[in-house]
Amino acid sequence: MTGILSTFLTHDRGRPLTFGIIADRRRERFDPRTMDLRDLALLAGQNADACAYGKVVVISRQGIFTFQATPDGGTAPVFCGNSTAAAIGCLGSGMQRASVYGVADTPYEITARIDGCAINQTWIVPAASPQESTWRGCRVVFLPALNDYALVCGDLPAGIDPEAARCELLGADPACKLAIISGVGPDAIVEFHNSNGRHGGAPQTGLATIALAMRTVPWLENYFTDGFVTYPSQAGRRRARLPVTLPAAAGTISVEMPTVAVELVPLAMERVA
Repeated sequence: MTGILSTFLTHDRGRPLTFGIIADRRRERFDPRTMDLRDLALLAGQNADACAYGKVVVISRQGIFTFQATPDGGTAPVFCGNSTAAAIGCLGSGMQRASVYGVADTPYEITARIDGCAINQTWIVPAASPQESTWRGCRVVFLPALNDYALVCGDLPAGIDPEAARCELLGADPACKLAIISGVGPDAIVEFHNSNGRHGGAPQTGLATIALAMRTVPWLENYFTDGFVTYPSQAGRRRARLPVTLPAAAGTISVEMPTVAVELVPLAMERVA
């Protein structure tokens, strides 16, 4: 069997966002979670222009599987809005439906509209309940709907760096993610952190996690009074609108992910054992 390999880079109004690689393997039914993805992880390595990198996406007959390359050369299953948009771009044109696999035991269903290179997605996710706690004097909200996230409100304690905080709050699993919210209202700044360091932008799943948590944690609104998140980037502070979330069928929530542009560059046809 053969599979098509492509690199992808997503953009927001010309600004590079996420870089990775896609393996299109829809010709045969199999489980990508049993594959050895180390070679693909190397191809998805660091990209100097992108805010995030190291994403490996496999398109199969079952759906879209996304993985994050880890510092030890392995991969971990994750949800990623930008990577999913890139995979959707391989499926055709117009309206598309797909099952998306990440850290959850069952896939999430998405619909997407493709308009040229622009991809708009709606995700249907479980109505998971946020858990509130206090950690080292900071208020923390945990929500596992889109990756396992800890939202830390306040500056980290002295001597604790983001990776140490992530591991202490969530464990060493590289799929777990941290958001640090400093300041209040218009002055609030959010940093998003993965196991491989600070995200260079505002990941779609991170923005969606905040929006989902705000549905049942009212005091979070004090940090985002205008519905926007301010975050640091290489070009200075930027702002991103929080996704719209609405009740859907059977106790689920629909999440309108931000529209992104997708650039795909085919690499080769590869032999798949």
